[in-house]
Amino acid sequence: MSNPKYCNIKVNIFFVRVISNSLKILFIKNKGSNFWELPNTVLTENEDLSVACKRAASLLIGQSHTEDIEYKLIDNIICKGLLETNYLSLNKKFSYNFLYNKNLKDLTWFYDKELTENNIVNNIKFKKISNFVREFVRSDYANVRYFIKNKFTLSELQKTFINLGINKKQFHEKRNFRKWLFVQNKDNLFIEETNLMQHGNHRPAKLYKPLDRIV
Repeated sequence: MSNPKYCNIKVNIFFVRVISNSLKILFIKNKGSNFWELPNTVLTENEDLSVACKRAASLLIGQSHTEDIEYKLIDNIICKGLLETNYLSLNKKFSYNFLYNKNLKDLTWFYDKELTENNIVNNIKFKKISNFVREFVRSDYANVRYFIKNKFTLSELQKTFINLGINKKQFHEKRNFRKWLFVQNKDNLFIEETNLMQHGNHRPAKLYKPLDRIV
């Protein structure tokens, strides 16, 4: 991120996950405000964008954890006469621990219908974010780790790919998906087994976790 020659740019951070089979975006509500908004800050004069991104993220995760996060530029837009730059948050530890602070009143994850019904984000903007995430994962399937919970079954991993809009024919049948995953993970290792099992109405399933790095 290079130093810009101007200031007063709004920097928005998108925390995005697949939760309950839906792509969701995190929004916050600050004390004294009745409006949901993205974690954000304003770029100051001669400040590097990476510093501003860390400051915006620290509103939720604390300053000490911002070093685990990388930021990928989504786009730059003009909104109500103000230049905004939007970044996708990518946690290298693949999980978040959000912290309430003196300024934060509430936070929650919204999916597309909730965002439009509450006049937070319109369908066009949500689709733009969804498309950006889909292409990011399609460019390297290991990137799915950024959008799934930190322990998951292979069926949950399969559903996450589908819910992100990755429409490979192998993903729509359990056996074919696992064959594809075996080859993919062998060549570009990005998940590993845990010693845990998930129990429920069906037979127990092995739980997996993302690798901290691609081997």
